[in-house]
Amino acid sequence: MKTPQYIPLPDDFTLRLRQQLPGHAEAILKALDAEPVTAIHLNPRKPAMPFPEAPSVPWNSLGLYVSAAGSFALDPLWHAGAYYVMEPASQVIASIVKELLAKHPFSLALDLCAAPGGKSAVLRSVLPDETVLVSNEIHRKRAEILLENMTKWGHPSQLVTSAEPEQLAASGLQFDLIVVDAPCSGEGMFRKDHNARSEWSPENVNMCAHRQHDILNAADRMLRPGGTLIYSTCTFAEDENDHPVSRLIDWGWHPVELALPDECAALHTRYGRQFAPGVTPSEGLFVAAVQKPELTGEEADSPPTFRDTPRLELRGKPLAAKEDLPFGLPGDEPVYQIGSHLRYLPERMHQALAVLQAARVPILKAGIALYTAKGKHWVPAHEWSMATTPAPPDAAVDLDHDQALNYLRGHAGREDFGKGWKLVRHDNIPLGWLKAVGNRWNNHYPLHWKLRS
Repeated sequence: MKTPQYIPLPDDFTLRLRQQLPGHAEAILKALDAEPVTAIHLNPRKPAMPFPEAPSVPWNSLGLYVSAAGSFALDPLWHAGAYYVMEPASQVIASIVKELLAKHPFSLALDLCAAPGGKSAVLRSVLPDETVLVSNEIHRKRAEILLENMTKWGHPSQLVTSAEPEQLAASGLQFDLIVVDAPCSGEGMFRKDHNARSEWSPENVNMCAHRQHDILNAADRMLRPGGTLIYSTCTFAEDENDHPVSRLIDWGWHPVELALPDECAALHTRYGRQFAPGVTPSEGLFVAAVQKPELTGEEADSPPTFRDTPRLELRGKPLAAKEDLPFGLPGDEPVYQIGSHLRYLPERMHQALAVLQAARVPILKAGIALYTAKGKHWVPAHEWSMATTPAPPDAAVDLDHDQALNYLRGHAGREDFGKGWKLVRHDNIPLGWLKAVGNRWNNHYPLHWKLRS
């Protein structure tokens, strides 16, 4: 393998960092030329222990430091959504949200800049099952990656959208919690990605700061009074970190003290905490939390309502008869036909879905697809194989490591698994579907997700 070309740190960056953090700059600059650290976040609904000896991430009980020597793409459990490979500092959102939940319930949450999906995976792990999470990504190609990762995570109370922040704000939907992991100049990734060094400039920092201004304006419109916003970037620049937060403070918002574990040595800034290599066992990350003020006076007497929310539009043919479905329907779950899919849509997400539909927000995922129409037949949807609720049928076959990798590559097999649809598992964690036909079987893993190595 060819060694990536070394790119030195930008001079303007090192000068500014020495001025900004005089007591820590030299340690950070030295660490930025060392090896990055690698971590994962475990899916609590898909219990597996792929790295039994790995040390824990101090600020996330589901986080583990792991070696990056091997390829995660060759681990079937990664494809199954049993864990997410995620920079350790970003996992601090687990600790923050747990602390917030002790004081405030959240029925509707938004991850506004969600791709590729790490923070949504953490949110979905720590938020109550009843909380509906909307994960949004403006860029469609990145939104497809987000869709794949949230499908593999398998939680039913999940919506994935691909919209401009302004379009989401115009829908009128009000969230209890908004996470903004804002696009930034990427200084905190200089150790992991040397290309980020060549793309950095003071002008790019300013451009990102203006973009963050617009994103926070939209977030302000979407956050209900009394709601909480968690703001983060993977940079050290104050223009992108404390300064945007200070604008919200000027509007009357209240800073929220981040009660992080004692083992967390992240630096205190004016409004948040700064993770940095050489200081914390992580890459660079800034994070802060602020609470929007409650309504007062006449406004409090007439808070916004959704009385005019349109009814949920569920178009399509009449619901298929159960005898037409390979496994029937799972119990008395709320199932609806939308287009060519039969979907499990928990009642708790209907209002948000109806509002987004009425605003023509592009919706890539809602609830769990159980079946997909293929001509005159219904076949089990891949989403169902990944789902943690409702659980997929127990008509399963278990594959060892090499067999599972071949399945993920799209290969068919000659084993005799009987007849009909079977759930494919590895280490008791589902991977997808196959259809057994006597002494052979056909592979139904999604072609666009298949392993190519």
